[in-house]
Amino acid sequence: GGAQEAVLGARNRLTTKLPPNKERKIIDTTVMEASKAKSADGVEQASLAGESLDLITESVDLINNMNAQIASAAEEQGSVTEEINRNIVNISHVAEQTSVGAEQTAQASLDLAELSEQLKGLIAQFKV
Repeated sequence: GGAQEAVLGARNRLTTKLPPNKERKIIDTTVMEASKAKSADGVEQASLAGESLDLITESVDLINNMNAQIASAAEEQGSVTEEINRNIVNISHVAEQTSVGAEQTAQASLDLAELSEQLKGLIAQFKV
């Protein structure tokens, strides 16, 4: 950019014959202008790099926040899954108890039916 133009300008000026002290001043001025242009380019690049780092930092913060939300949601899902498992175990126990109760009720019904038949037999022995 500006540094190359300054050097080219200095070369053009040097092609004309100037006294040595004038030539030296032109070269010094040209070197300073080129140095100034390079410094400005460096400052601009540093500024752009700073902006890029700011964007990267913001992106990393956003990703960290998303990771925290995902971790929280996963933890919550884990808790819900544990609760569902406990409820399934409880339902299984209740179903087992219900099954045992139903078997006991069925056996009691059979026993009652048998006693009822025995009672009918005893009552039939009495004649009124």
